[in-house]
Amino acid sequence: MLALELNHLFSIILIVDTFVLLWIANYAWQRRKVASAASFSMGMLAAAICTFGYAFEIISTHVDHVVFWIKFQYIGIPFIMVFWLTLAFDYTGSWKLIKKWIFSLFFLLAITSVILQFTNDFHHLIYREIKIDYNLLFPVVTTNTGAWYWVIIAYGNIAMILGVVLYGVMYAKSVPIIRRQILLMVVGSIIPWILHISYLLKGFGYPMNLSPFGFTLSGLFFFWAIFKFKFLQLIPIALEKVFESMKDGVIILDSEYNIINFNKAAKDIIQELVGLEKGTANGLAAFSNYPELIKAMLNDDKHGSKLLFKQAEEHLYCYNIVVTRIHDKKNRVIGKIIVLNDITEQRELMERLDKLASTDDLTQIYNRRYFEEQCVLELGRSQRHLHPISFIIFDLDNFKGINDLYGHPTGDAVLQWVANRCRSLIRMNDTIARFGGDEFAVLLPETNVDDAFCLAERLRSGISETPFRYGSLKLNITGSFGIYGTALVNEDLSELMIKADKALYKAKSQGRNRVEIFRQSA
Repeated sequence: MLALELNHLFSIILIVDTFVLLWIANYAWQRRKVASAASFSMGMLAAAICTFGYAFEIISTHVDHVVFWIKFQYIGIPFIMVFWLTLAFDYTGSWKLIKKWIFSLFFLLAITSVILQFTNDFHHLIYREIKIDYNLLFPVVTTNTGAWYWVIIAYGNIAMILGVVLYGVMYAKSVPIIRRQILLMVVGSIIPWILHISYLLKGFGYPMNLSPFGFTLSGLFFFWAIFKFKFLQLIPIALEKVFESMKDGVIILDSEYNIINFNKAAKDIIQELVGLEKGTANGLAAFSNYPELIKAMLNDDKHGSKLLFKQAEEHLYCYNIVVTRIHDKKNRVIGKIIVLNDITEQRELMERLDKLASTDDLTQIYNRRYFEEQCVLELGRSQRHLHPISFIIFDLDNFKGINDLYGHPTGDAVLQWVANRCRSLIRMNDTIARFGGDEFAVLLPETNVDDAFCLAERLRSGISETPFRYGSLKLNITGSFGIYGTALVNEDLSELMIKADKALYKAKSQGRNRVEIFRQSA
């Protein structure tokens, strides 16, 4: 009675394990679009077939029934290790390491094994003899194996070893959560393998194959991997591809600022990362040439960002630096993630927009809006420090006649020529702008009226003494200049410009091509 109860108990355990394996297989199959899910599902299905067949084999009391359930098991047995190896290649992304025809050979051997098992009565290549030993705790099947049985054992062991090696390589370079996935998968998979090796070596001293029971533990390990560590969701090769394909540079540091990982984009940005082996260098030393990056790392502000500039082939690149802390379950900082986002185009666009907003489109000198903004700033500074400030307003003499006689393209060329001449003659701190039409203005910070007069004379002579040439056309261009300078604190911009404008009209009324200073008695 005890014997019947024991083998039936084992059978019930195996049947329960079968349903667990089938549930896992179905769960994985529904997610087969995820890399490795399909091969994992098929491997679980093959294991379920083996477990279910063995559940009925151990309660069979007649050899014919045993033979039937062994054949049933062989629908799955030859494929378990093949799908295990497929899973390893899928999971680690290592298909480039093996030729397709070599891998196809494993499937060919598995299919051949199934055919030979179902035709074993004719050739006995797998089992020469199958019988039942009734002298043990319960009836146990014993076999005398043939040559092909050992072929199955050989390619199964080869597949297992190759898979373990692939997982080992992946384990060495993976982040902690992926390492836990790999560890659970490897442990869960090798338990049946170890039990089967022990059975072959008669390590248990009892002629019963316990490897199908190992699938029970395998199911528990895989169940844990699925729900605890997101297996079938966090696939390392997929994560690695996403990481490497990111346009943003990403650098991962541990709590001691050691460089744990970085992607290709980060290497393109920071040349010091090229050839650097991950995990061997400290970020504070490796990034010593990037003070903005060091400062961002040390400030420990996950919301902060700095600008990192890099000169490459006469081009200036600009990157936004964002540093985010990595916390463990106890909210302790265990590392940092640095993201370098290329904002060069945005910055250049903003600079172009700023230039368009402040520059006269025709002459490429400042426009009136920008000029007035600068005047307000400089006037305020002059009033605070009681420093002199001067203004020049000038326009071109008889410019309308040039437009009427030679056309607007010639008039535009004259305005551009005058702007370039004056820009080359003013000082670095001076600001020249086109006010509109043929009228120009110059802001002269910390300049008294006498010095302003000297500069205006230089501009006047620079225009009038150099002929303007446009194709075959040669013209003498002149301008009239008005100046106002002050060190008083109670005058606003509009008053200053009005006074400079009055001096300009005085210059025109007294014969043009001259410089006049506004004086209170004028």
